[in-house]
Amino acid sequence: MNKNDIVNEITTRVDFAIADSNTYLYAKCQPTLEADMNQVSIGGGNFNILLASVSVLDLLAQVNALVDGTEADFWQAKELLQIKEERKKITKKFQRYFNVPKIGDFKNTGKERFLKLLSQTASLTGLTTEQAKEIYEIRNKIVHCFSPKIRPAAALPIMPGRDFASLIKSYISIPVFCQTTDNRTGIDSNALSHKLGVISLYVIRKIEKSTDDKISQIAQWFENN
Repeated sequence: MNKNDIVNEITTRVDFAIADSNTYLYAKCQPTLEADMNQVSIGGGNFNILLASVSVLDLLAQVNALVDGTEADFWQAKELLQIKEERKKITKKFQRYFNVPKIGDFKNTGKERFLKLLSQTASLTGLTTEQAKEIYEIRNKIVHCFSPKIRPAAALPIMPGRDFASLIKSYISIPVFCQTTDNRTGIDSNALSHKLGVISLYVIRKIEKSTDDKISQIAQWFENN
């Protein structure tokens, strides 16, 4: 993969997520929606949109960390030899709980990478540090168990007959966190999805300025994942 391939890969995945999110908004604008809902089960797509959005954020966070990373941020061969020696001191019964990273793996956690990206793009998304942390906690719940207890998966109500194009344009200014119908704070899944565009552009601009060695590292990550 070269630089253009990586940019196209990211752009395609982000576009897929936003387009799928728009599909649910489009359905909410259909004049026959209320009548159709009386005949078949139709949801708002909030859980699916949220799941896709946090998955894409995970991708962007990984690439962003690769772009920003220095040699000290990744495990080196000499360091891993030390870790393997330490592992030998543990009884065989417990060795399986002691995972040895691979050369080139991140030293920091996925959570740290996720929150770092949202912190770096806060001026673009309007998300505070606490809101970013809440999104990450929701990400863990929805990715691992698709829990119906995730009340923040909230979005706009059905809007039969509303102009779809004007609705999409309005999402430029709609905040991610909103008030739910029972007056609690929730997440507008569609709003989060539409923030993916500006976040991905932030990462892409970094990629475009990256060295050939860094591009090779990112390409290798894509090939392995």
